[in-house]
Amino acid sequence: MPGLNAILIPYRRPDLFQLTNNTGKFLGLPRLVWYGIVWLIFIIPVYLAAFVWPVIQAIQASKGASDFVSFSNTSGISWAIGIIVIAIAIYFVMKAVNNSRGINTKMIYQVLPPD
Repeated sequence: MPGLNAILIPYRRPDLFQLTNNTGKFLGLPRLVWYGIVWLIFIIPVYLAAFVWPVIQAIQASKGASDFVSFSNTSGISWAIGIIVIAIAIYFVMKAVNNSRGINTKMIYQVLPPD
């Protein structure tokens, strides 16, 4: 979510934030933070309408667990949740493998590689 990234970057990575041309402040907060807040105000209702509301309607309309499972399978929700779970598992397995090999995974994205 770009809005959340815009809100967090001045505080999580101030070194990268200082390299941008958007370091001015407005009402005590960096302008980039305000841009992120505005973006979230507009995009959260879209996410709710597109992803959350249909699921809530299906849960309310279902007569039992089998109806909801049927809805989840036909709408692709089951696939999406399954892929997310598999991706998270792969991330933690690969992080453990790289740590066991002596690779400092915290430093991978901290510095750009030389050209």
